[in-house]
Formats: sequence, C-alpha cells, structure tokens
Amino acid sequence: MGPAWLAGMMAARWTWGQAASLPVWGLVATLAVAGSWWLRARSEGRGRRRPARDGVGLRRGGGLATGGFLVAAFFVGGWYYLGWRVSLAAEIAPYAGKPHEWWGTVIREPVVRDGRLEMVVRLTRATVLVRVAGWGGESPGDPAGSESLPQASGGQGRPLPAVGHLVSVYGTAAYPSSPRNPGEFEYAGWLRAQGMGAVIRAFGPEAVQIRGKGRLGLAARAAAWLRSRFLGALRSYLPGVEGAVVEGMVLGIRSGLPPDVEDSFRRSGLVHLLAVSGSNVALVAGVMRSLLGWAGARPALAGSLVGTWVFAAAASGGASVGRAAVMATVMLLGRLLGRPSHPLNSLAVAVVVLTVLNPSAWEDPGFWLSVAATAGILGISGGPSVRSPGAGGRSGGARLLVGLVRGGREVLAVTCAAQAAVLPVSLYYFQQVSLVAPLSNVLVFPFTGAITVGGMASAALASVHGGLAVAFAPLGMLVRAVVSLARFWSEFPGAAATLPAPRWPHLLAYYLALAWVLGWLKWSLLPRHGPWTRPRLVLAVLVGVVALATSVATAPPRHVLQAVFFSVGQGDAILLWRPGGPAMLVDCGPAGESYDAGAATVVPYLKRFGIRRLDLLVLTHGHDDHTGGAQAVLSAVPVGEVWLGPGAVVPTGTGGHGSPSVRAPAAGHRMALAPGWEVTVLHPPAPAAGPSGGTATSAHAAPPAGSEGGEGEKDGQNDASLVLLVRYGQVSILLAADLEKEGEALFLREGARFCPEGVDLFKVPHHGSSTSCSAALLARVRPRFAVVQVGPNPFGHPAQATLRHLEEAGVRVWRTDRDGAVVARTDGRSLTVHAMLAQQSSRVAFEPGSARVGLNPCTSPSSEEGQRPAIPDTGGRRDLPWG
Repeated sequence: MGPAWLAGMMAARWTWGQAASLPVWGLVATLAVAGSWWLRARSEGRGRRRPARDGVGLRRGGGLATGGFLVAAFFVGGWYYLGWRVSLAAEIAPYAGKPHEWWGTVIREPVVRDGRLEMVVRLTRATVLVRVAGWGGESPGDPAGSESLPQASGGQGRPLPAVGHLVSVYGTAAYPSSPRNPGEFEYAGWLRAQGMGAVIRAFGPEAVQIRGKGRLGLAARAAAWLRSRFLGALRSYLPGVEGAVVEGMVLGIRSGLPPDVEDSFRRSGLVHLLAVSGSNVALVAGVMRSLLGWAGARPALAGSLVGTWVFAAAASGGASVGRAAVMATVMLLGRLLGRPSHPLNSLAVAVVVLTVLNPSAWEDPGFWLSVAATAGILGISGGPSVRSPGAGGRSGGARLLVGLVRGGREVLAVTCAAQAAVLPVSLYYFQQVSLVAPLSNVLVFPFTGAITVGGMASAALASVHGGLAVAFAPLGMLVRAVVSLARFWSEFPGAAATLPAPRWPHLLAYYLALAWVLGWLKWSLLPRHGPWTRPRLVLAVLVGVVALATSVATAPPRHVLQAVFFSVGQGDAILLWRPGGPAMLVDCGPAGESYDAGAATVVPYLKRFGIRRLDLLVLTHGHDDHTGGAQAVLSAVPVGEVWLGPGAVVPTGTGGHGSPSVRAPAAGHRMALAPGWEVTVLHPPAPAAGPSGGTATSAHAAPPAGSEGGEGEKDGQNDASLVLLVRYGQVSILLAADLEKEGEALFLREGARFCPEGVDLFKVPHHGSSTSCSAALLARVRPRFAVVQVGPNPFGHPAQATLRHLEEAGVRVWRTDRDGAVVARTDGRSLTVHAMLAQQSSRVAFEPGSARVGLNPCTSPSSEEGQRPAIPDTGGRRDLPWG
C-alpha cells in the first residue's frame, strides 16, 4: 500500500494547477475504493461458497482484490495530496500579494542571519515563513523564549520573538515560485515539506510585534523547553565549532556550523552525522529503557516510546527523525502487545504516516535519503548472519579483539549498504558522492554514540548546576577528534567525485540491479537457491535489457545543440552546449551579497548535466551584471579560451584549473567549436591602423556614449560590447549583449555584413531598454523568436516601446522575469524553444526553410517569401524533455 499511496501523491503533484484535477481525482478515487471493496467481497464470498474446489480461484480473486486495493490507494493518495494543497493555500489566498496584518504563534526558534530575521509562524490553519529584512545584530538561532536565556534583540534593542510567542506581522504574503532554471533546487517544494505554505515579507523590524503568549500544545511546549535548555547550556559552555557540531549531531541544527566544516563532513561522507536519524532515536530509546529497567519490561518499553516522541519533537531532523520515530513506535508497540513486527513493514508504515501528516514530506530530499538508506540497511542486514566459530572458548582479550573486528565489519557493511542505497538520490540532488565514506565512518563510529549521549548528559548536568559543566571538557575533545577526521578525509585525494544527475531510467536500472545483488548476497548463503538458476538469470537479463533500452531511448541526442538563457535577475548568462561535446558560456550573470549567479545558478547547472569543461567563455563587457559570476565559474570548471569585451578582465584566484588563453576579438573573428557549429564576432569592428601602423585593442577601447545598468551613467562599454552570431547547421542565434542606440548604428554600418538576412533566435540587447532594439535593427536581423534577459529593476526594463517594436515585427518573445529560463534546442534543421514557467505555449518548433512574416513595414520582403505557417502550440508538461 505504501508505494501505491506515495506514487499517487507524486502523480497528483504533476497535475496541480489544473482546474479539474481535484474533482477528477476525487471521483476516480471514489470509484477505485468502491471497486476494491466489491472485488474483496466477491473473492471472499466465492471462497465461502466453494472452499474445497476454488483454492486457485480464491487466490485469483484475492489477487484481484489486492490489485484493486492498490489502485484505490494510488488515487486516494493523489486526491488527499491535492486536497491538502488546496487547504494549505486557503487561508493565504484572499490576501496574497496585498499588505495585511498577520497574527500567529512562533513554533520554531527564530534565526537572524546576515541582518535578516526568519521565523516559522503558525496562523489559524496555515504555517508560514516570516522574513524581516534590516533586523540588526546577529544570532545563531538562540531560543529566546526561555527565561534562563538572555533576550536576543534586533535593531534599536527590539526583543527577538521566541517559541510560543504570539506575534503580529504586517507585510505581504507570496507563494514561492517554481524553479526558474533547469535543475534548480525546488524551494517551494522544500517549504511545503517543512509544512509551510507561503512566505511573508514584513515591512521592516517595526512591523513585527510581540502580543503575548500564543497557542502551543503541552507536548510542543515541553519540547521547546527541553530544546532551549539544551541549547542554552551548550552555547554557554561549549561555544564555537565544537558546540555547533554537537547541535547538529544531537538535534540536527546546522545554523551555527561554518560552511567549510559542513563541506568537510559532506566530502568525507559524514554529513549524515549532522542530521538526526535512526541512530539518535535508537540511542534515546535505549537510554530510556535502561533507566526504567528497574520498573519492569512494559514500563521500560512505554518510557522508551514516550522518550522517542519527546526527542523527535525537540529535534529538527525533519523527515529522517519522523521516519525513525514511527518505525521505533511500530517496533515498541509490537513488543508491548506481544506481536512481531517486520522492519520493512515498519518502514512502509512510516512512509504512509509521514505523508498523511504532511503530504508534501516526500518533496524534501531528506525524505528520500532517509528512506533509501534505511531500505539499504534493512536489505543487507535482513539475511542470516555468519558468526565466527569457536569465539566462545577464547580468552577475554581475544574475545574483545574479535568483538571489535566483528563490530567494525558490521559498521562497514551497514555503511556500504546505506551508501549504495543513497548513491542515486545523492547524485540526483547534489551531484556529489563521497568515495571515502566507508573508511571514514568506520573510524568515526566509536565517537558518535559517546558524543550524542554525552552531549545530552552534559547539558542536563550543566542545567542543574554550573559547576557540573566540567563534563563538556571531554566532550569537546571527542568533537575535535571527529572534526579532525572529517577534515582529513575530505582533503584526501579523490575523496569526493562530482557526477551528473541520473535520469529516471538510470534510477530504475540501478535499484533493480541493487535489489538483485542484495538477493544474491542472501541467496549465496543457501547454495540450492543461488542467483544463477534459470528463472533468476532470465529475469536479470530481461531487466538489464529493458533498462538499457529505456536509458538509450531517453538519452539526449549528442548532435543537438542546447542554448540555455538563464534567469539570473537583471543580468545575462547564456550557455550553449552539446551532450558529451563542446560548451561555451556567454556572460555569467550578476554577483552580490545575497546572490551570486555563477555559484547559485550556472555552476549547479554545469554539475547537474555533467559539463566538466568550458571550451569558450565570453565576457561581452565589464559590467557586473554580466561578469559578476565569472569568479565562481572559473573556480569550478576549467576553461579553454576566454574572450573579453571592453572593461572585462579575468578574475584572479580562480582555482587550480590552469590559465586559459585570453583574447580581445573584434568583428570577423571566428571559432569552430564542432563540425557545423561556428561562433563569429559581429561587433565591435576591428580598429583602424594607428600612425605607426599598429592597432589598438578595440575590445577595451570605449566608443562614445554607452550606459551601464541604468539609463544614464555613461562609460561606453555597452555600445562596444561583443555581439556574437552562433551558427549550428542552418539555424542562427544572434546574441546582442548590451548594444544601445549608437552601438546599433555602428553595428548596422560595419558588423551587419557578417550577419545573415534573418536570424532564428535573437537575444534582445540591454534587457530590452528603450535605447536598444530599434526598428532598424529588427528590420535588418529579422528574428523569428527573441529572448529578453531581465529581472526586477528600477529602470523600466523591458521598455514598452521595445516590446511594441518586437510585436510589430511579428517576433515571438520570451522574458526571463516572467517565463523563467528559456531553453532552445536545435539539430541544425529545426529549432525548439521552451520556457521553464511556460505561461503561454511551452514548446514551439519550425523549419528554417519556412518563410518569415510580420516584418517591419520599412522592409521589402523578397518575392520568394510568403506567409509563415502558424506556430503549433503543443502545450504539455512544464519539465524539459531531456535531463
């Protein structure tokens, strides 16, 4: 039932937003439930009527009933998910986007980071994330609600709200948007997985007021009190990196962990120690059972059950701690009731319970990592174990040595099983896998239990009396040892590998192969049921052939050029690449304190799609909205050649990838990246010879009058920026950088001779400003489709006059501020354009040989050109067809 229920929710996720989705899913779910009950009743009735003859018939009827029940679970799960999404947005919808005063209870510790306050507030029905910009001071997330802790404050001594406070927030609520770029982290889904349906942006610190005590249940108050006491003692007596690591290992809180330390844990394969999971829950349950052992078996089990859920409520482990708590509950209840419980059944129950409480729990990467790791561990440990004979007759030292070896072997087996199970999930979300995880986990294992239990015990002792805080001294030594091991293994050569994200055929094939291998490991203990018997061998071959054929059939064609116009706000970043072939990047987007387009958008895309090298990097000119992300890009991947426009420079300190060759090209310069793929510089023109016969470096010489990012500051770089023509077979793409009025005039006089009479895809210059994209330029280049790379800005980009010129010219326009990233694909004969947010048609295609229409009135189309055929609106799904 669990997989069918979860599959229904995942299927319903893709139909969200369609008006008829909820009633259709509800109707089908009702019919499925009625059908499953009818099949079940029919099979049971047939069994009662003919018990002697219908053994086979009964099994067949039972199979039909089971199938009907699974179908019903699929549709009920989907309908439940859609209904939950509707209720999640119901309280916010009437006021979304409008100034409003919101009242609610703070349910998690507020955090102040980089001058911004973030807190989770539960309204009447919905839960939201509140953000307050301009909140002075820094806070590592101190819980300020406990009287034992000092009140943290923001600007002007304003007290920081705490868990349990009733607060009012005056601001606007908005729903997080879908990913704007291919492969981008889905922030909206992650928020839903945490139970939050919207983000409220307050109008400054003064818009947040503490109104008294809010409504928190007894369990929530007890958990908040325990968490505040633990964190207060820990941050008072074990500050710094050591305390931050203990917070992660005990409660799953990483807000105070330095990025370099977290990266060391990730590269060494120890990052799971910083997330509360089954091992923490098992330790808490075991400690509670030991402490209550004097009262008898049943009270000890009941105490373990209570302690498990108190700890789960106090921790911030998300799906992993919830999954572990539910599995522990099933096991403990089974022992209390004297009923056996199977671990895999407990895992299925945990999945259903978590998704009933929060139907978006599966949208959190932590959910899949936790479920996959648990399934892998259960798969490898579920078989019979082999014990060394004769251990019982050895001396005490020998028994200890054998026990250590056996324990190390079990830790190594469990680590390998968990790593093997989470490998595809980790690659899908993070594109990185640790190759030293088995060794690092074996060495760190003796410390983890001591740190977890010791951290809780030390905090409890320090809360009783300050003099007992001496217990933190040995705890700090253990933590420093773990951090040192993590850093050592993270710096080990080849510690982590970066691989492209797998596609669904790869996931299917991998997990089928893993299940077969785990079965082989178990069957090898029973020789008569080995893996190479004919049925299993035939099944393995068939599964391999189907998985291979599916993977090949869905693979992106290597001869297809992909052009990605990233949505990076008010800036440009364009990647052109072929799967397994060359790649070029034109500009890298802006970089600032809160957003670096290179690090946050471009580099993750390169990693996700396995682009390990850039053959060409073009920085069209030196303005930050085009070059800000270059530092991150050059630090992440090697670059073969760099073309620099006016004012652009190669950032220094860009890692150990070697120094690329650098040139400042002028009009007429060409580069062939692959057969049929050529890049030509159209602008600026080559410099004239000087008095001595030499030439100036025209790419760095500023012609008269350009503008920087806005509409007034002149430095000449825009008008001298590099304009590129990309030809791939019969398809042409014109990238016009930030040309403005005088640069366009110069281009039409000098560079247009290198440009074809009509281009297929056109990057509108200078974000569509009023000083760019004149009617004369459109009449010359005659584009079919155009992309405006633009974001929120105070300059009025794109200008209405520019959009009107494009419309009059019959050009279909995509805007990255409205449509998200725009992806164009061509095989050299046809072109397909797709927008991530796809507010209009999601995919259009044409043949380059077809005629153009909608030309500017000042042009005279040739007699051969007639009317262009209508562009088909294929609609369809919003995801990309490949990758």
